[in-house]
Amino acid sequence: MKRQYKAALGIGGIVLATALVGLVSFLYFGSQIGVYVIGVGAPLAVVASIGLYVRGVLTRDNTSQGDFVQEAARAAAEAFRTELTTYNGLTATHDRWEPGELETRARQIADDFADAGVAVDVSAATISVDSPGRVQEFDKLQADVSAFADDRDESFAEFGRSQIEHARQGARSVNESVLDGTGVPISMTSDNVPAGATPEETERAVSTAREEAAGVFEDAVDRIEATVDEYDGDAARIESHLDTARECIEDADWDGASAAIADAQGDAESEVSAAFTADRESIDKLLSTIDSVDVDRYAADEDLRTVEEARETLAGIDSALASDELDAVGEDVRRAATSVVATLETELETDVEVIREANVPVGFYTAPPAVATDFEARLRETEDLDAFREEWLAAAGELTEAVEAAETKASVADSYDMVEDRIDEGIRTDGRVTGDDLPVRDPTPFLELYAEGESEVEFDPSVPAVVVDGGGESFDVTVTAQLATSTGDEHELVIELSGDGVDERETASTYVATESTFEDVPYGEYTVSGSTPTEEFADQAETIQVADDESVELVLEEVGLRERVCGGNAEDVRSQLPTVAPKLETGFAADEYLTPESDIPVADEYVPCLLVLWAEEEGHEAALDDGRVLVYDHDQFRSRLDTITTHNLSDGDTMTYDEMRRKFLSVPASDDLIRTTLRELDVDVDADETGVSA
Repeated sequence: MKRQYKAALGIGGIVLATALVGLVSFLYFGSQIGVYVIGVGAPLAVVASIGLYVRGVLTRDNTSQGDFVQEAARAAAEAFRTELTTYNGLTATHDRWEPGELETRARQIADDFADAGVAVDVSAATISVDSPGRVQEFDKLQADVSAFADDRDESFAEFGRSQIEHARQGARSVNESVLDGTGVPISMTSDNVPAGATPEETERAVSTAREEAAGVFEDAVDRIEATVDEYDGDAARIESHLDTARECIEDADWDGASAAIADAQGDAESEVSAAFTADRESIDKLLSTIDSVDVDRYAADEDLRTVEEARETLAGIDSALASDELDAVGEDVRRAATSVVATLETELETDVEVIREANVPVGFYTAPPAVATDFEARLRETEDLDAFREEWLAAAGELTEAVEAAETKASVADSYDMVEDRIDEGIRTDGRVTGDDLPVRDPTPFLELYAEGESEVEFDPSVPAVVVDGGGESFDVTVTAQLATSTGDEHELVIELSGDGVDERETASTYVATESTFEDVPYGEYTVSGSTPTEEFADQAETIQVADDESVELVLEEVGLRERVCGGNAEDVRSQLPTVAPKLETGFAADEYLTPESDIPVADEYVPCLLVLWAEEEGHEAALDDGRVLVYDHDQFRSRLDTITTHNLSDGDTMTYDEMRRKFLSVPASDDLIRTTLRELDVDVDADETGVSA
């Protein structure tokens, strides 16, 4: 509840209390006293109460205004003390920071605080609030303090950025000059000081950049120190420079550190230059030695790449401080060179094993000393690079020579079984085999090896060739060809024998079979065949190996009408039968026969096959008569011929085939078909070329 409300209630209470006192006085003491109490006492009490209230309010207002000014002064002063504490801490920690006019502004603000009744010690960042002035003065001071803090942060951020760039530039320079660009990567964008950064953010970014730079500078110091230690240089003077460099690195004095490292680098290179050059030349000589021996076709691709990369890297090493890189190149070359020798040893062992397991005569190959020598172990035990080079040259020379010899022998031994068969074939066929007859690049060792294993064979190196007295072998081949079934007619049978350089043929006319003998047929593989122009029988052929006198029988199987007429179209034509069958049945019932000339709604080329397939399904006879397909009822045809010869021919009578067809036969059978059927009937008539006689 507000104070004025409380005051009104208090005055009202006094008036009410005075009225009650007047009422009691009127009742107990008389009307006169009651009137005095109510008429005089009540107003006096109200006036007195109001006076006391006004005095209290005035007193309280004066006290509250003083406290407010005091609080505003202290808040502004505390803010200034906080910013001064940060400012003093930064100037104390970062002596390279030049705040410029910030110091003057801090003291000016301190003077303004003093004018407003607040004492400020800028150096100690302390405050003392004495008798503060107006509130408006501290509002302005608060704004001045805030502006001072912003300018301080931006000035320190700019200092941080310059420190970071300075550190990175120094680190990049040392990285290139001492570490050949292989040192710790230097950040390009990360951990930079952002816009509006606080002093804490700036310090973190500066600290990160200094740590990165310090890492690069320390690596450079370590490399120089390691180089001197490796080559036994005079380290005293160099170590003095390096101690100076370490102190500068600790103090983030990158210019001083760079200068000290440059001095140490110059002295170190001077100290170890001769030893470094000697090591570099040793590696270069080893690379030249590897080039001088033709090992590329035996070496693994990885080893060849290593040697080539080492050569390129070595060309770029020109500073004695790159001793660790030089050592790495030397180790790479040693490892690759040793691997090449190991590969040669493996190749030699593989070839020798092939020769040992092959079926070759004793004395075909004599293993050289290299087979029993562990060159790889020797190389691994050799520490000095020059001694390693000499050992490698000896090993590579012996191994390449041994591998080339064993490789040729192994190639012969591994392929000899195949080539031996080819030579055997040639000797038995022709009695002579030359190098041109063999499918190998160098036939001489194969021919020599064959002659060593065959006493009756001689090797002629001038050709080269292997020969045997008397020439090749030859044998007789007897071939019998016969028809699978007898047709009662005479057929022409052809027998052929063909092969490499041989092509013989014999022809005979026979009812069933014939035999032919081919003499002095050379050893080898041949094809014998039997054939006849008659379409009813299929040709037969057989491949034989003539290694002795041979007898061969060929049976010419009968070819069915369907196979002869339909070929490979039987199934495709059969699919048309359901559609065409009613038409065929009607035509056959009307004419008692069908031929391709009948009215059939199918492409002409498929009609003969369709007739044969339909006849098979219906049980009718199908024949190839006078070059065309004829479908008819064979039993009925036989019966009619029997009737003609029995009842229509008397002794001494003659009837031509045309007359027979015109008067008695519904089937347009050919003369041959009539004669063949009459022979089946076994009737007592004579059938000649023109007709039948009783």
